Amino acid sequence: MNNVNGCRRQTHVCHLVYSFGFGGLEQVIANLINNSEDSSITHTIVSLTDDLALYYKVQDKTKIHCLHKQPGNDLRSHINLFKLLRSLKIDVLNTYNFGTLEYQLTALLAGVNNRIHSAHGYGGDSSEGKSKKRNIITKAVSLILHKYITVSPDLKSWALNTVNIADSKVMLIHNGINTSAFRPSPKTYNKDIFTFCTVGRADPVKNQTFLIRAYASALQSCPQMNDSKLVIAGDGPSLPKLTSLVNELDLKTKIELLGYQDNIPTIMQNSDVFVLSSRYEAMPMTILEAMACKLPVIATNVGGTPYLLSETEGWLVESNNEPALAKTLISAYLDADTRATKGENGQSLVNEKYTIKKMCAHYNNLYKKRL
Repeated sequence: MNNVNGCRRQTHVCHLVYSFGFGGLEQVIANLINNSEDSSITHTIVSLTDDLALYYKVQDKTKIHCLHKQPGNDLRSHINLFKLLRSLKIDVLNTYNFGTLEYQLTALLAGVNNRIHSAHGYGGDSSEGKSKKRNIITKAVSLILHKYITVSPDLKSWALNTVNIADSKVMLIHNGINTSAFRPSPKTYNKDIFTFCTVGRADPVKNQTFLIRAYASALQSCPQMNDSKLVIAGDGPSLPKLTSLVNELDLKTKIELLGYQDNIPTIMQNSDVFVLSSRYEAMPMTILEAMACKLPVIATNVGGTPYLLSETEGWLVESNNEPALAKTLISAYLDADTRATKGENGQSLVNEKYTIKKMCAHYNNLYKKRL
């Protein structure tokens, strides 16, 4: 970083999100802010909507602002952001996912010199990135961006080959895991119970109903598994449906629906296998977190998951293939040696490629670039 009049030049970064509620994206931003060791960079968070539930996770009292955006097109939210960017003297605007992309034009008009967008998925696009309207908008806004960040190879390929964003603007930065929090630890409860766990928002895209049905099938096929349990952590719109399904299958003693939990490392450390049953994932943080805890992982072969996870660290199954998932649950339960080997391999992979330190270094280099 260049010095100005003998002083280290400061860089003020604004992170613009649709909301700052409980979610993987919001946790990544909190991790980025909390673990940045570059004192020349300061951070501000701006949320378009009123959900700020995860703000308590951000350290050092990084300020957060809410624009109170109304549903649909809300011109006032652009005006308010323009005024805020000007008053705070923002150097960098980092927007996240499609819902914030249009505000990059506001940043341009407000004189923000460095404009970055991070795509952690298709932003609620049910067509999995194939919407012509969304892609045209993304391509158009990319023309005023300095970097378009993707968090998985499949998203990078989509940005380059489907949206046709210039190659010079697209960059892959892996999400980083806090290996101080997510680390192996002896079980402190459920010591004698074999535990499968999953963590994620109770939402149709996470497809926990598929996991519940497959686990029920595994219990029927393998009586030995009656000493096991399935723990599901996460709140969201699908939770009532999951509760009804567990009751319908008469598995209330075998499946725990915990709702939102703030002790995810502890849940993982007291489990034996992590399972992710999603219909789509870009770069699932929970897989990396589980591997950092030395858990073997069973996951659906979707999106960017197979880039993170191979048969070396876990098992990949096809989405909605209930017999295949049930069979894999049984195999993981029965084979302790394979579980141990895959768990060790996963932890080594995270330590090598997916640490917070590496993620922070990549983002900080972009933030400090003078344009």
